[in-house]
Amino acid sequence: MSTYVQIGAGAGDQDPSTHFRDGFTEMVKSLPRDEVSRVVLVEPNPVNIRALTRCWESYPQAEIHQLGIRPATREAHEITFYYAPEDAPTYQ
Repeated sequence: MSTYVQIGAGAGDQDPSTHFRDGFTEMVKSLPRDEVSRVVLVEPNPVNIRALTRCWESYPQAEIHQLGIRPATREAHEITFYYAPEDAPTYQ
């Protein structure tokens, strides 16, 4: 049994701008379910959480964490993220 981690999970396979394709999601979902013990998904953008939840709804072993990763050398605990309206609806 294995653990799979994706940093910057986006909307998973729920993003129309990628033709509903995501390499990580496709790889994990192609494996036998009994070989996937844990899926850890990290996505800072709250806009994507609902779609990411839909993407992984049939995988109870999937954990979605809405947070960003920052270097330990950076003192600020909060960082402002920017994205352009043209990148809607999932702001990849």
